[in-house]
Amino acid sequence: MVPAERLLNYDVKAGWEPLCAFLGKPVPDVPFPQANKRKEHVARVRAKQDMFLKAMGKRTFRRAMPWILASGAVAVGIWSYQNQERVAMLLADIEAWGRTLKSAWK
Repeated sequence: MVPAERLLNYDVKAGWEPLCAFLGKPVPDVPFPQANKRKEHVARVRAKQDMFLKAMGKRTFRRAMPWILASGAVAVGIWSYQNQERVAMLLADIEAWGRTLKSAWK
């Protein structure tokens, strides 16, 4: 066990005085360092969280996009197979519209 006279219960908020008195040293002229001020700490943590979430979002997007595009292509294929008559009419309308534009430009 540590003898009571060699034990210091120290609160960082107390500053230099109790620490220097316990160690028998003079109190420095510089202010006591406070490395983790709440606002600065919260800002650092949020910045790191934002970087992490941004990286994860990009990674998820890159991994999911091929599956989304493939699913969309399959859905369009199934729809066009089931609606062949509608697709043929739509293509005919597009072709007629193109001819109309060509004749209008002449």
